[in-house]
Amino acid sequence: MLKKIDASVVVDRYLIITDLLQKKRAGIVERIAGGKEKDPAAVQKELDDCNLVITGVDQLFSNSSAAQCETLNKAFEPCFKQNPEDVDLLRKIVNIFDKKGCTDLKLYEDATIQLAAKEHSELACRSLGRMLDKKGRYDEAIENYKKAIEFATADFMKANYNYSIAVDLYKQKQYASARTYCNKALEQKSNYGQPYILIAMMYAASPVGEDAFERSKTYWLVIDKLNRAKAVDPSVAADANKLINSYKELCPTKEDAFMHSITAGTSVTIGGWIGETTTARF
Repeated sequence: MLKKIDASVVVDRYLIITDLLQKKRAGIVERIAGGKEKDPAAVQKELDDCNLVITGVDQLFSNSSAAQCETLNKAFEPCFKQNPEDVDLLRKIVNIFDKKGCTDLKLYEDATIQLAAKEHSELACRSLGRMLDKKGRYDEAIENYKKAIEFATADFMKANYNYSIAVDLYKQKQYASARTYCNKALEQKSNYGQPYILIAMMYAASPVGEDAFERSKTYWLVIDKLNRAKAVDPSVAADANKLINSYKELCPTKEDAFMHSITAGTSVTIGGWIGETTTARF
């Protein structure tokens, strides 16, 4: 019968193992830098394998039930106080706390600030951006997301940062600029539903038209975006459907549309800052 290991023991063992692996990696790097190895390719492979093991151990731990916020905080806080300038430790804290949703903890904030002071990297900029977001310092958060994009190599991560920028602009009611970043996110990740939902919400928040009927036509376009969101990304279907149900009542009625010479299937252009075309339907 398997014996359940206490979470604190798992964390303790993780810290011991990673410390040993970090020391091993440092030794290999020192050997490579010395330039005296007879088989440099073999030593490089040894370093690559070590890095692979470190990554695997980190992933296993961060996905384990032991990696809970309270346990993580209790385990890493003494390490941080003892070595607040250890960049590897800072990266580990920020990475794991971020993955486990422990970003409200003071330790995460302290480690993020310290990491950002120590290095310019995707991780540091991303984490600092998210921390600033929570404080409502949106312009500063946006600047850090832009820096994260410069460091990022994966398009899906660039898409995530562009969407985060769009959200911060949306919060400041800068809808046209927010849409620009939504579209950038969609260029980098075509099956991304959230940007379409955000565009729909912005159109709904700022419909175009001089009177109530003209403004109501915007909601056809709003629903277009929501339908597109769930078509490309089924994971957002529930949220999109809720919004569709609330917005469809704001669309023009068949009777009102008829009075304005609009029938089902008519092409309708929404002007102003939106500048898109939709189709009338009832």
